Amino acid sequence: MTDTPNDGASDKDANLEQMRKKADRADALEAELTQLRKREAFREAGIGFTEGPGKLVFDTFNAEEINSGAVAEYAAAYGVTPGSTESAPAAETTEAAPQELAEQEFFASTSPASMGGEPTGESLDGVEASRRAFDAERKSGSRIEKAAQAGIGEIMKAASKGDRKVVYNQDEWRERNRA
Repeated sequence: MTDTPNDGASDKDANLEQMRKKADRADALEAELTQLRKREAFREAGIGFTEGPGKLVFDTFNAEEINSGAVAEYAAAYGVTPGSTESAPAAETTEAAPQELAEQEFFASTSPASMGGEPTGESLDGVEASRRAFDAERKSGSRIEKAAQAGIGEIMKAASKGDRKVVYNQDEWRERNRA
């Protein structure tokens, strides 16, 4: 039996697919290892990372070098010190002036929550969808490149639907620059 040119191509495709799967698995394992190292560094630094300000610091900490010293320095920049896992005390309330109350009422009446909740799904504009996709990827431990691809993907989807916030229109930009 002789080999046809397609037999070699299908073997290459299968090998390529297998390599892609292994690369994806390696990326997932690397992200998991990074999360484990990050947790260990937070434990060594004495910074709680499951609730309150410590969790916020944990969620935003993104350093090349993951060690307790880097964690402590980063946390201190946000006022989080070893052993401080509880929420910050509430600020003392003072009586608001009538003008401030009117402004607060106005902003509350125009908030997304007062207009039917946070935008979701189709009601998201492309920029917000992009930001959320990027944040979701980073929180899941993905590399920044993968998170950026997810964000750009949302921008491209919005552009294909004609979202004016993400589509470049030369005439509109010319008008904006004149003003």
